[in-house]
Amino acid sequence: MIAILSNLHSNLPALAEVLSIVEKMKEEGTDVKKIYILSAFGLMPYPEETYKLLSGGQGKIISVVSGKYDRLLAKWNELSDEEKEEAVGKELVESDGHLLGRAWT
Repeated sequence: MIAILSNLHSNLPALAEVLSIVEKMKEEGTDVKKIYILSAFGLMPYPEETYKLLSGGQGKIISVVSGKYDRLLAKWNELSDEEKEEAVGKELVESDGHLLGRAWT
């Protein structure tokens, strides 16, 4: 079986819950060969914790496929204010990259 998760956008509680469900399925005998995560990072308040969870201990079973916000965050410091505003809205740009208490930069 292949599991595909989409649009997590740094939602750590959702990611942890889904990985827990997949782990339970494996314990019950389901052969989970791969987990693909589309758009792992984004507007939720846990980008660092999401990264740490995805980069530790899961071996090669998890592959992250970049989405819109993943690519945006990777080049955030290179964008003009106009490009940032177009991508995410004026409120986030005026908050200097902070959203829900977390910095994007």
